[in-house]
Amino acid sequence: METAAFAEIEADSDGDGIPDSWERKHSGTSTGLVATADNDGDGFNNLNEWIANTDPTNNASFFKTETFTFTTATGATIGWNSQSNRAYSIDFSTNLVTSTFSNLASGVLATYPLNTYTDATHKAVVCGAYKLRAMWTGSFGTCIGCHSITQGPNRAVVLDFTNLSHHVAVTVTNNDCKACHSLGIHQAGSTILHNADTPSTLYILTGNPLTSSTEAAKLTPFCLACHDANGAGGSAPFSDGQMPAVRNGSDWASSAHATNALHPLSCYGDGTTFGCHATTHGSSKASMLAPHDMAATAPNYSAQEEGFCLNCHNGSVAVKDVSADFSKGTRHPIVNSEQAAGRSVECTDCHSTHAARAGASVYTTTATAARNQLGGPSLGLVGWSVDYSTLGNFEAPSAGNYSVVTNATYQYQICFKCHSAKSWSFGTPPNGLSANGTNTTPIETDIAQAFSPMNRAGHPVITGLSNYPNAFTPKGLPASVMQPPWNVNVGTQTMDCNDCHNTDSLSPAAQGPHGSAQAFMLRTVFSNNVATTATNWPNVTLSNFATSFCANCHLKGTHAGHANGNHANRQCYQCHIVIPHGGKVSRLMADHNTMPARYAYNNVTNITYMVSFTKTAGTYTTASCQAGCSGNHSAAATENW
Repeated sequence: METAAFAEIEADSDGDGIPDSWERKHSGTSTGLVATADNDGDGFNNLNEWIANTDPTNNASFFKTETFTFTTATGATIGWNSQSNRAYSIDFSTNLVTSTFSNLASGVLATYPLNTYTDATHKAVVCGAYKLRAMWTGSFGTCIGCHSITQGPNRAVVLDFTNLSHHVAVTVTNNDCKACHSLGIHQAGSTILHNADTPSTLYILTGNPLTSSTEAAKLTPFCLACHDANGAGGSAPFSDGQMPAVRNGSDWASSAHATNALHPLSCYGDGTTFGCHATTHGSSKASMLAPHDMAATAPNYSAQEEGFCLNCHNGSVAVKDVSADFSKGTRHPIVNSEQAAGRSVECTDCHSTHAARAGASVYTTTATAARNQLGGPSLGLVGWSVDYSTLGNFEAPSAGNYSVVTNATYQYQICFKCHSAKSWSFGTPPNGLSANGTNTTPIETDIAQAFSPMNRAGHPVITGLSNYPNAFTPKGLPASVMQPPWNVNVGTQTMDCNDCHNTDSLSPAAQGPHGSAQAFMLRTVFSNNVATTATNWPNVTLSNFATSFCANCHLKGTHAGHANGNHANRQCYQCHIVIPHGGKVSRLMADHNTMPARYAYNNVTNITYMVSFTKTAGTYTTASCQAGCSGNHSAAATENW
């Protein structure tokens, strides 16, 4: 049972929302009760007792159901003691763990001394819970007094302030209403709002912003006036004293949502065509998402998570259908049922809805030092950065090496939030959540460790290979063994995660690492938007190198070791690690004696031949490797894991 604290009364000496007459009745003085105190210890504070008109000095007097009957034929009938000048709201939930309730009825006026309500909608539900809410509806000529009940075509908006997400975190007052609403010609029929920073600037709605994109667009500058860096003219707008979340106006003005030529979005809308947020009072969904009166349901709560985004990003409103990639074999598990305990990923982990811009990762014809910077779709996000300066070769960063980046610049800073040991609290790495093509029980890799520039070898995701202090010369591969665009700026070039991990669909399909039919969420589209046939990794031999994923960037024949005919039928994983992000031995070489098992094919280290390796600036010889493939490589080399 609940009461909604929506009372603001003129005869109220201490301004606590309880009328003086009621306080005198129960305490002897006009200021004898503290609104937030629970004098009788029944779980309802004095303000709640006033709204329900129960006795604040008697713990047997509190707002509760008096009768309850249920049949599968008619449903549930609830009865409760009602009081004059009150209205009631009835909500229902099938899950008390999440406490997500759907509204069944609101503004139900009191029929003293007893009200009843029959819920036939859930007569087939064998387990559920009802919640009753009471509110004051006395005619004091105040905002709260009028708008606690339905007034002609206008619904009881005060109820919105008890929804899952809402403005005003404490008892809503008439002054809270005035923070947004201009009341000069209030009864003329139009909603008139004023700018929180410059109150003389008015926004007059002449239509319904839920059905008119023109009307909804009027609300964007109104919303941003509070959701800027200084709230309402430098102060908190509401009585709760909280400053609104900052939504940078210039970021929004340049965002993909605001600038879309076909479907530009405003703040306010129906959630499917021209805006994301519903009533500015409160919503049954998180983040005040639209529509306000339809709660997201268990167990997936999709309507306030990925399902909300896919209302548009399924090819119906947004041109590109992102939803298709989330049904592919390897994907980010945005659906709750696919997420492991304590692990989740949502669209907003990779995209800022208010700052993301159009475009994608730019696969330029020239690889430069700036290639690892974020593309438009991931701008405006918080990320994690790592200070590697004190770490050794293949040393895992600890908590003290991490820092939060308010506005991420590089793509890896976004990926670190889920794919680093910090994201699983430096404990046991979690299992992978979709098939990886080689191992039936995969575990996630700490990419903050794997891409460390302190390692002997790696792909240049953090910085160019010339900046790897522990790597032996030559640090980068020679241009002669690289495919375009990687055959220029060797040593200074960088790459981003999307260079390997992306959709397998050709443009104009949505690009990005949402999902792929390929193992490891690998790309299959490279230059000139042509699908590659080189998708196999890591179970590939040198003689079939052209089919390996590595062949999209690396050339085989110009390398002496690879050109050796004795190696033609050897698998790549017999010499190299199978997670080629970065390693402890130069040139991503393996070591079947001491390297972690996850770096071996199928986690079996003894099928790896390499034991130790010596990097050279010249021609490799049999002495460069210690390996078990033949008697030619028996002598120990200089590097091992």
